[in-house]
Order: sequence, then structure tokens, then C-alpha cells
Amino acid sequence: MIQNIIQIPTPEPSGQIKKGFAETCYSTAGLPYNMAGRIIGPRGCTVKAIQLLCGCGIEAL
Repeated sequence: MIQNIIQIPTPEPSGQIKKGFAETCYSTAGLPYNMAGRIIGPRGCTVKAIQLLCGCGIEAL
């Protein structure tokens, strides 16, 4: 699935580039399965792919 996303061409740049920061916390305490493990993926491959594609940082606490 990630390979399909990487092959999609990016749109032409337009407008100004603005750098920003946003922090969002989610609780996985009430879920019946290991949500953090699903997001992180095997050996962190899901997190690494999201960070690469989006240019963002992800921390799992």
C-alpha cells in the first residue's frame, strides 16, 4: 500500500510554504487491541513511512 502512495506524482507547488507545529495526543486505553503497535508497525516501518511521506515527526509514548 505504501508503495502505491509513493508512486503518485506530487502536485505543482503554489503559494507560500509555511512551517508549523501541531501536537495531538490520543488515548488508546479503552481499545480492545494494541493500537500503538498497529500505528508503529513491524520495526517501526509504518511510522517511518508516514514521516517520510508527510515530512512530519511521530512520537509514541
